[in-house]
Amino acid sequence: MLSTRKSLTTAAAAGAVIALLGAAPAHAEVRTGWIGGSPPIDGTVYLHTSTIDNGGVPIGSSRIYTSFGNVVNPGTMGAKARLFREGALCSATDYRFNAFLTNSQNTATTRDCGAGWYNSHGFVAVLGSNGAINEYVTFPTDPLQYPPGTAAEPSAAAFADESGANSRGQTYGGAAEINNDSELPDLVAAFGSNLQQGYVKASDLRADPSNAEQSPSIRVVPLMSREGEEIGKFEIGS
Repeated sequence: MLSTRKSLTTAAAAGAVIALLGAAPAHAEVRTGWIGGSPPIDGTVYLHTSTIDNGGVPIGSSRIYTSFGNVVNPGTMGAKARLFREGALCSATDYRFNAFLTNSQNTATTRDCGAGWYNSHGFVAVLGSNGAINEYVTFPTDPLQYPPGTAAEPSAAAFADESGANSRGQTYGGAAEINNDSELPDLVAAFGSNLQQGYVKASDLRADPSNAEQSPSIRVVPLMSREGEEIGKFEIGS
């Protein structure tokens, strides 16, 4: 009987400690999307992928690299990254091309758009010797929860799931699963600079890779309402 009471007391004490400390915290993760490839361009095959990291402020990145590790000239490989929260654009960059001889180019973007599920996908480009730009989409990553182990705010990004056309005939919707910038709706669901829910014009996201700088500055573009009226700002390049 004494032994039974001792066991019960020990179990109760352990339960109290667990209650005080809470459940074991969820661990941060890094997830990488499928690896895609290009046909040979000037004799080189390029591979590309996207990554999401929820270890701190969420980071989405796009990477392109040569398949056999050979280096290429400056300005040959470019990447642009896009970070999404539950389908709505959270952060984005323009193309950034390699500034030095290298076998890899990585572009990352980071931003806290509130608790929820984040994923990443972007685009990469290769400048051929004939002057042609070859562009490829990186496969979307699986989503990660941020902060790890927390619940998303109810319906915080539900607007990204809605699509249609406004009274001006402009289409609107999310872009997390879009495989080509030419397929974007006219207005892309996004979180503005103060986390205001709105839309970014697709034309403001379609920076021409042939005009990309190796160290581009931040661009500030309008955040629009569903009806196409300016309601705030969105930063590209952060």
